[in-house]
Amino acid sequence: MTRRRRKQRNKNGFKRFLDRFILGPYFNLGPVMRRWLVSLSLTFILLTGLFLSGVFDGLGTKITHHFYQTTKAMGFALNDVKIEGRQITAADSLTTHLDFEADMPLFAINLDGLKETLITNLAWVDNVRVKRHWPETLYIELQEAKPLARWQKDNKNYVVTEHKIILVEDDAPFQSLPLLRGTGAQAQAKAFLKTLYLHPELALKIAAADYIEQRRWNLITKDNTLIMLPATDMTLALAKLSNLQSEKQILQREIKKIDLRQADRLIIVPEKQE
Repeated sequence: MTRRRRKQRNKNGFKRFLDRFILGPYFNLGPVMRRWLVSLSLTFILLTGLFLSGVFDGLGTKITHHFYQTTKAMGFALNDVKIEGRQITAADSLTTHLDFEADMPLFAINLDGLKETLITNLAWVDNVRVKRHWPETLYIELQEAKPLARWQKDNKNYVVTEHKIILVEDDAPFQSLPLLRGTGAQAQAKAFLKTLYLHPELALKIAAADYIEQRRWNLITKDNTLIMLPATDMTLALAKLSNLQSEKQILQREIKKIDLRQADRLIIVPEKQE
């Protein structure tokens, strides 16, 4: 199809849309109703433009209140709240901070204030999008933090995310995440896990990781094998271990310790035979 034909086709499609859904119904109305509809539309457009431009901000509460009530009478009142993106945040915690009532003027909801409130008070929320969907719906999209690992300190349980550390009363929902231990482990979590998950088959076998002297990591597998990583070239050491696992299934064997701290040698300590 040529560019000119596509352009003409799009033009004809838009004309059919106007005739069917806008111009047709409009001209089927009587003259009084048409004038009323035009006046109502122009009034709404004018008021909306003034509101969004901030003109009402300095004109006092009476004018603002009158604007809210006028738009509410026109049908712009809250009747539905749609929330997307909630996976971890508790529903009751969220609703506690939704400070509005059904049938209140939709324009009376402070979108920026609501966004700030949710980000400040809900630990798992990194960002929020809030929009009015005309004529009666408030749309809230939560962007929650992604859990990367568990962390324990002073007998308290935390979940490490990309941007923050969240204290949790119960870490049972996060048991599938690797457990990080040691001073400074939380600060190194993102870089460490990014390197570890370059080898997904190996990562699935890791139950915990200890940050030793704030310079290197020890891994503990689900079968309780200790893997000692070097302070430098951890990426190379993990690649070596991943190859051994792929070729020889080394982590399926009865091994107590695998020492990878020295680049030119590999030390394997088997379990003691009874």
